[in-house]
Amino acid sequence: MMHLIENIISMRRGDGYVVLTKGDTAKIDEAAKAILSRMGFVVEHTTVLERLKRRGYSIDGKVVSVDAGAIDRLREKQPRHEEPATAAKGGMRVGYLANQIYDADIDRVRYPMREDLDRATVVGLSLPEVTRVMALFEPKDVPGYEDVLMLDVMLRRVGAGNFRGEAMNRKSFPFIKRMYAAAVGSFEKARRERMLIHHAFITSPLRFDYETLDLALAAQEEGIPIRIGASMNVAGASAPVTFAGTLAMALAENYAGLVMSDLFGETWEPGIAPIVMDQQTGASLYCGPDRALLSLASRDIYRYLGLEMGPLGGIGHLTTSDACRPGIQAGIEKAYTAMLNLLLGLAPCISHGGMLGPGGLVGSVEQIVIDAEVVSMLDRLYRGFEVNDETLALDAIMEVGFDGTFMAHEHTAAHFRKELWLPRIMRRLNPSAWNEEKPDMLSAARVKVKEILASNDPRALDRSEERALDRIVARVWPRAGGAKA
Repeated sequence: MMHLIENIISMRRGDGYVVLTKGDTAKIDEAAKAILSRMGFVVEHTTVLERLKRRGYSIDGKVVSVDAGAIDRLREKQPRHEEPATAAKGGMRVGYLANQIYDADIDRVRYPMREDLDRATVVGLSLPEVTRVMALFEPKDVPGYEDVLMLDVMLRRVGAGNFRGEAMNRKSFPFIKRMYAAAVGSFEKARRERMLIHHAFITSPLRFDYETLDLALAAQEEGIPIRIGASMNVAGASAPVTFAGTLAMALAENYAGLVMSDLFGETWEPGIAPIVMDQQTGASLYCGPDRALLSLASRDIYRYLGLEMGPLGGIGHLTTSDACRPGIQAGIEKAYTAMLNLLLGLAPCISHGGMLGPGGLVGSVEQIVIDAEVVSMLDRLYRGFEVNDETLALDAIMEVGFDGTFMAHEHTAAHFRKELWLPRIMRRLNPSAWNEEKPDMLSAARVKVKEILASNDPRALDRSEERALDRIVARVWPRAGGAKA
């Protein structure tokens, strides 16, 4: 483990902040392989077990053991990825998949509907800091068809090539295929370009349950791409409370996913995203210094093994909050985790804009606006400032002299919008003005949301494509023909 002073020295060399040394990461990798060879992982599906047995894996009941050599051979077949290029400016991704919403109008958490997802998507698309919009909510209008309603909104607002849809429910698969065919011309095009995915996550500790694998087989039969085995184990609950043990187990579960991806003939998309259980409340924490350390250490593992980091640099789950309501806690947690990107030499980023609550269970439309303000602020810090003849302002200084002011000078008018950060919803007032106005950021965000919704109606499909979606979605949601978007 590197200590703070060592990290600072490392950063001066341009290496960025690291939690794990290469030696630490090698030990974690070795432990992960030992877990799979000495303990193995559970597969609760006889068809899949038979396939694994034919591949030569050691099977004892439902337990599959994999030696280190087999893992190394499978890894050698995977491309080694370089780190993604650092973005030129900060940004934010909205979402995703919260199954509850903080409703600012009633100051309560409730289940989200299609209209809530539509509002969140429009707001996200309308903010300049947002670089990608994913589905913030799972709409609950029709239980069992959350993925259909979610896809309906995203295809209409965002467009099929700008997000990756989720195929979650077996009975939804035929509808989802027809929806993509209507939006992009053919389902084959959507499949080939991996515009959608079915996630078959491993259950910690080290278990693929029957329903997960049976659903994965059904998705594959429908031609839907599958992502198998990404791990989100919980330190202190489904994984050891010690972070080294949690990371070793998370990597072992990803290696189990590598085995299963190879078996299914699917692309391996590793996902190391351990979280922490609050030992006082039992909540699964998506924020806090413990989770931040695990996220940063996960990035070190990605770098060491040459795994695909994605556009977020391997720390995609870092910037959220464990508060269920926009406020002081959420502001602290969002801001400091977004700023941690700067330690890594990355542009400031909020990867889950609008997300709140332990376990990522809550979303907030107003929080999207607040998160954009945080990113805008940090991006100004990241951008720095220029030193040249114009910005040194010698002529302006001479003209103003000893008794003048720069407030009305043309140099100020020419440069203040670029040089100074101008907030969208924050209010910075002198005490007497504050006493009169008493601004509140959540109230300001609510006003901004209403302004955006009143003046923006982004559409990614033409009218004939929208009518085709209406006909498909109406089979599961009769209101589809009358939906706003």
